[in-house]
Amino acid sequence: MTLLEISYVAQHGTVKALSTPLSDLRKNEPFLAETYLERHPRMILVDNEITVTERQLQDAIKLAIADVRSTLDESHYGGRSDAA
Repeated sequence: MTLLEISYVAQHGTVKALSTPLSDLRKNEPFLAETYLERHPRMILVDNEITVTERQLQDAIKLAIADVRSTLDESHYGGRSDAA
């Protein structure tokens, strides 16, 4: 199971906005590879776009997890920021 299978994470902030284009880039890469060699500028561009989007998606997922933790802490501690 991936974190994107958790609906809260998948729908949080920019996660959904990033996961769709990333999926499209990954789907299109093999088709481009049939036409272009690995060092072709178009292939390099797609590879870079995938790398950047993956990083952005991981950051967005981390924010979603932090938001869940914060929400759980607030409900557990009654809105207090400390356990005292």
